[in-house]
Amino acid sequence: VAFNADHAVTVPFHLPKIGKGEQAWELIFDTFEPAIPDKPWRPKKRAVYDMRPCSMAVFRSPITPAEEA
Repeated sequence: VAFNADHAVTVPFHLPKIGKGEQAWELIFDTFEPAIPDKPWRPKKRAVYDMRPCSMAVFRSPITPAEEA
């Protein structure tokens, strides 16, 4: 979960590195963009998300169960 309480400034939010066996970060929702995107936001290398003013975003990184790995 990421918050930006500033009323004017976009803040870069650095997500933690992905561990072995985990999938890439995925944006679940962003209150600045209430419409659900057609394609989920998934960063290529740098996991940095620009948090727009007065917004909240939720991310997840699903873990593959051991029996599926």
